[in-house]
Parts: sequence; structure tokens; C-alpha cells
Amino acid sequence: MAHTTRKTDPADAHCIAIAALRANGLRQVVVDDVAVALKLLVDRRDELGRRGPRR
Repeated sequence: MAHTTRKTDPADAHCIAIAALRANGLRQVVVDDVAVALKLLVDRRDELGRRGPRR
């Protein structure tokens, strides 16, 4: 028989949080400053590329 409960982001987030709390040995997530800076530079380059050449 088909499952009738709809998939929702809040429900998914709750299930993931519970699984993470019960799991052993998970690494802590940290911000990589170099990756953040590179993304900002790439985004800016893309924005300038969409504008076309300057006159």
C-alpha cells in the first residue's frame, strides 16, 4: 500500500537531527574561510561577465 504522508522539509530536518544526535563519531561542521572567499570572488566574476564589456 502507498505511503500517504507528504514529504516536508521540517519533517526531514527533524529526522536528520535525531539521527545525528544518536550517531557516534560525527565530525563538527566548520566554516572554511578560503572557500567562502573564493565563492564570493567567483560570484562577482560571474556578475561582471553577465553585464558584458565595459565601455
